[in-house]
Amino acid sequence: MDRVETRNEYMVRRELEKRILSRSHEDTPAYNYESTARKRREKENEELFPENAKTKRKNNFNIIDIIILCAAFILCIGVVVNYINLATQAKANLNKISNLESEYNSSKIENDKEYQRIVNNLDLDEIKRVAIEELGMHYPVEGQIMTYESSFNDYVQQYSIIE
Repeated sequence: MDRVETRNEYMVRRELEKRILSRSHEDTPAYNYESTARKRREKENEELFPENAKTKRKNNFNIIDIIILCAAFILCIGVVVNYINLATQAKANLNKISNLESEYNSSKIENDKEYQRIVNNLDLDEIKRVAIEELGMHYPVEGQIMTYESSFNDYVQQYSIIE
């Protein structure tokens, strides 16, 4: 059974062969065998190491693969940019909401203070005096009071004069 040589062994053997060939042809004029030798070496490498040749062929991308990768990359960038936009808008909206809440709270506090000031300044005796003396209000007499029962418990609204 033949032994399969490793890549390192192959490379060492090739280097030794080159040295031997270069010594035997020192008197011959220089000729560039590089392109032919490279093709032959690649072919020999594929024969000796078929797994490397397969991976080399697998790494070749065709134009459709590249277009799909570019489209996926662009799509990912678009999603990230859109996410950043939405996050920025959400933060701006939260800031607006907090500003409006603080404005609402300060307005409510001002209204409560003003209401308390008005209630504290109310003098019911003064209101009664002005109503009776200056505006002519008087208390109702016995025949002026009429009672009315409603099926609704909330309130009664008068649309016309009751006689």
